[in-house]
Amino acid sequence: MKKIVMLMLVVLAAGSSWANSFVTLAEGAGLPLPAGWRIVGSTDSFPVAVLDEETTAHLLLFRTILPPDERIAGADDFRIAVNRVIDSVVLQLPEALLLTSTGEYGQNRAEFVVEFQTIDSVSGDPLHHRLAGILYRHPEGYQILFSQWAQAAQATYGMIREDLEMMQTGFRYDGPQEDHVFAAATGMTQWAVVLVVAVAAVYFLMRQRRRQNEPVAAGKVPIWRCTCGRVNHGDNAVCRNCGLPRPEKARTS
Repeated sequence: MKKIVMLMLVVLAAGSSWANSFVTLAEGAGLPLPAGWRIVGSTDSFPVAVLDEETTAHLLLFRTILPPDERIAGADDFRIAVNRVIDSVVLQLPEALLLTSTGEYGQNRAEFVVEFQTIDSVSGDPLHHRLAGILYRHPEGYQILFSQWAQAAQATYGMIREDLEMMQTGFRYDGPQEDHVFAAATGMTQWAVVLVVAVAAVYFLMRQRRRQNEPVAAGKVPIWRCTCGRVNHGDNAVCRNCGLPRPEKARTS
């Protein structure tokens, strides 16, 4: 019996490794890549775009340098800067609705996650956003902000929510970094402005990529709901959650 249990654990672990992979990015960064997602373009420089083939949901990663005289000096300043991002960027988007805003401070990194909804200005469909930022301090004195802006159609967000959270929370930076992310800034700082500009740049690049050849969020996506509660893409023959086949009378919308 013990051998059978051990064998099952090995099979489950192998299945997990086959389903996902870890992608190494530029500048000592990397993130897990779930099955069905792919990198669009090169990983040799930022920004990096990741696309889900089924739903066309996407994640854009951006790297921004905050010079020594513009770095964020402490946890309170970081919280103020994030609030500026919400006020100056997030809430300025079409019909923006803030859902959650959280922050966490460790010794070597500070991070925030903002979730909100907007309306696609082209199709008029609701969109779900998950914006995450992670801040490090380089030994040379400047800080590095990794912004991760995820966007999906609201109708299909439930299908890929776990994938997006896994990529964002599993992001790693193994490059040069100080043990403490915050240090007193020198002179007059413009840290809040720098952070707002950095996040606004991510949104601008996201919009530019949508206008290219990738079919990102183009119109409504047909979906069906399994008896287990999981929402699936209309082309899926089986449920991505439990593996049950799609019912013949399952409705798509």
